Amino acid sequence: MWSFGGNGYHTYWYGNPRQLLKGPKEYLQNPAGGGPYRIKTWDPGNRIVMERWDDFWATYPNWHKPQAKTMEILVVPDPAARFAMLKSGQADIVYNLPWALAKGLARSEDLGVRGVNPGKRDVWTQTYKANGMLVMTFGCPLHMRESAKPPGRVDQAGVAIPQLTMAEVCKDHPTLDPRVRRALNLAIDKRALSKGPHFGFSTPIGSIYHAGSFGSRPEKVMNPSPYDLEEAKRLLKEAGYEHGFIMEGHFGQFAGRPGIPEAADFIASSWEKLGVKITWKEHDPSDFVRGFRSGVFSWVPVNLQTWGRQDHFGIAASNYHSTSGYMGVFNDKVEELSFAVNASATPEGMKQKLAALEDEVLALEETFPLYAMSLVNAYSDRVLSHPTIEFSPHFKHYDLVLLKK
Repeated sequence: MWSFGGNGYHTYWYGNPRQLLKGPKEYLQNPAGGGPYRIKTWDPGNRIVMERWDDFWATYPNWHKPQAKTMEILVVPDPAARFAMLKSGQADIVYNLPWALAKGLARSEDLGVRGVNPGKRDVWTQTYKANGMLVMTFGCPLHMRESAKPPGRVDQAGVAIPQLTMAEVCKDHPTLDPRVRRALNLAIDKRALSKGPHFGFSTPIGSIYHAGSFGSRPEKVMNPSPYDLEEAKRLLKEAGYEHGFIMEGHFGQFAGRPGIPEAADFIASSWEKLGVKITWKEHDPSDFVRGFRSGVFSWVPVNLQTWGRQDHFGIAASNYHSTSGYMGVFNDKVEELSFAVNASATPEGMKQKLAALEDEVLALEETFPLYAMSLVNAYSDRVLSHPTIEFSPHFKHYDLVLLKK
């Protein structure tokens, strides 16, 4: 709401602070902001009706006044209900349509023109790529290494690194062996995952950085690790696990990050070919993140971790160190590079450090990129176009929506 109505602008130096200072009750009677729309009706958790605030908009050709005078945003958690509203004409734009519902719809990308109704279809879609990513992370090796650090060690920021002992579940666990981790990764056909359970809406990747982001390398992003079941079997046999083993994994399903449960099922069926039986436990996303920050899920053999798009990966790179609350895959070199990235004096220097950090993280073979997620917007035929950039643009660019007269 604050993005449209400007209510979040009170954090800064413009907006309508006088109304805010009257207190919450008075403010809710007239929640005026300083944004592109005025709030006409607000039913928290259900709907917001907004009117275009003409004084906000200038006449710049690249950022013009929205065509629609009134905009109603409905909160509809059930995806099938959202789609039904679109089909029946009750909605003109549906955000984050599940891939299973979007698979049979006309895609504007098929015409090579993003955000334009292909062939004047009654319902059509636009796909936002690289909105998020999923990686498979093994927790036991990380904590085995951390527990071996000498007492009293501090990182470059002067923060003491705690002395941790290995979790009971990790003692003598097969995934402590890098050959086992490599085998489990090789047994996942990432291209088949994207084409099958994801209906072609995900992209197999070989990078921990998002496509099109600062610091990403296209040759790395678009080059997923190979699928080689026979080599995976050979590695497991060499490591002493020819008949497989049993393990447990964890994940959370985050809004706007589709495909994770389907990926978990696909991985489980892939590993069965190795004799490895995994039981996945799904967690509330907030509990999942809090579990990492408190060290709960960092102590289990394998997790499916996701994070939203970062257009500048210097932000995410800072999470690769021993005191990180989420990613936390590190060694001494990764930890040094994590600090060096943000100490770079030039963009080119930072790119070099980001590349070196990614190469070192992937060389540890404790985290494996799986796929990049896409979000799908669906439109009625009343919407002629909604042109946006390819990689995860801000879907709220409603000034770009062109409607039938």
